[in-house]
Amino acid sequence: MWTRVVTAVVRAGRTHMLVIEHACLTSPERIRGLISKTQIERQLGAQLPMTGMATRFAEMTAALA
Repeated sequence: MWTRVVTAVVRAGRTHMLVIEHACLTSPERIRGLISKTQIERQLGAQLPMTGMATRFAEMTAALA
């Protein structure tokens, strides 16, 4: 499980990931928690690389400045 979480955080280039439980026949979609890059690093005892891409115009202009 950790491999998938780490891969998602690194690919997204974000410091936090929202955990959502998908809807099923008996319950609606709901937020289950929040995972931080720092929490993962603490639990694994290793730094995670951040190689995410800019997804907002403000991020792109900041990177070019």
